[in-house]
Amino acid sequence: MKENNFGRMSRREFLAAAGKLAVGAGAISAFGLPVFSTRAKGLEIAVRELKRPTFSQPEFVVPGGRAAATVSAPKTGRATKARLLRSFTGETVAESALDSPLPEGGGDFSIDIPAHVPPGLYDLEVEFTSGGEPRKDLQRHSVSVIESFEAPLKFAHVTDYHMGDPRAEKQFPGMDIKKVRVASIEAANRENPQFILLTGDITAYPETYDEDYPAAVAELLEHARVPMVIIPGNHDFYSWLDADGTLRTDGVTYWRDFFGPTRRLLDFGPHRFICFNSYDWDSLTVRNRNLEYFQKNGGAISYSGTLSRRELAFVGRSLDTAGDKVPVLVSHHGPRQFEPMPQQWCSDCVGMNKFLSLIKKYNPPYYFYGHIHRNEDITEGKTRYVATTSVGSDAGREELWAIRIAQAQPDMSFDIRTLKLFDSPPMKG
Repeated sequence: MKENNFGRMSRREFLAAAGKLAVGAGAISAFGLPVFSTRAKGLEIAVRELKRPTFSQPEFVVPGGRAAATVSAPKTGRATKARLLRSFTGETVAESALDSPLPEGGGDFSIDIPAHVPPGLYDLEVEFTSGGEPRKDLQRHSVSVIESFEAPLKFAHVTDYHMGDPRAEKQFPGMDIKKVRVASIEAANRENPQFILLTGDITAYPETYDEDYPAAVAELLEHARVPMVIIPGNHDFYSWLDADGTLRTDGVTYWRDFFGPTRRLLDFGPHRFICFNSYDWDSLTVRNRNLEYFQKNGGAISYSGTLSRRELAFVGRSLDTAGDKVPVLVSHHGPRQFEPMPQQWCSDCVGMNKFLSLIKKYNPPYYFYGHIHRNEDITEGKTRYVATTSVGSDAGREELWAIRIAQAQPDMSFDIRTLKLFDSPPMKG
């Protein structure tokens, strides 16, 4: 949810503080800095060697088609077998031998989906070797076999799931916010969409990431009967720096271990969904929620969105190569919730105006987002901006909690309607 105090530490000060980070696993981030590891805490993570597809970024494929897969492996090896299991029952519906070489670090390969596999949601298990050692990994709900990409598209928009967020139960004493979260997924199931777009803030606060990340994964996998396309929000990426600058928690690492990818380019029939990370701060301090740190060192957290140049290039390239496909932008923040001048804390970031200029250049007809905890549907220029309210945190007393259903029309536009989940807060018990 949007909050309006912004970080004030320079990049030089940030790099100096980051140099003092104490890290259990000794890994190195893309920025050349140490990163926190959830494995060092002994957590059972959800995304292990099988990196693609995942339950948060599934493969969509027709019977007789091919699914792309990626595994990580420390040594050279081969992918040797793939098995497709029906989600929820575990029944094996297809098994195929593979002979795909894997370089050191892992690699990509494809899996043939037999023509006899009926449409439905499936788990994928892959066997492979690394340095001659046999390995196996399974990712639940990671393959969606569909009849056709040309059938009329329907998707559900759910956002701000906020596992572990106490604000709704403070707003409405005695209510059970879990009933709202579960109702949002079950309402989406009943619509039988091709997928659910879940646009960030799956969790709430770094103080309870250890419990909330695995709990969110378990709850979503238990209740979603259709594929999910999930991207992060600001609440998912918070960090926790002790007053002396020691890193204790980094939400980016939790996300990669429990949800995997942070973006998705999904071509589905005539539509192109450009799903990207709108909380792309490289600075641990701008994402830090520990007020004691700021009292000692200065600065403050930012809840606003920003894009790195790399993320902006991904969006721009995806728009530029869309061809005849109808582009749909999807992120946690709407462009008006972006930080206007992020360069004061992030030399690699671009501000709101540059992002808006990109939108005006390509005029995507739709932009779906969350973050603001209210429904919003406005058109600026040639773009329709559609925000959906939260299903797991505080809410307006009129709207309460809701999801959106978007149904494609013959002209490739979307009919968008709102499904209100409750007329009054559901109580515990």
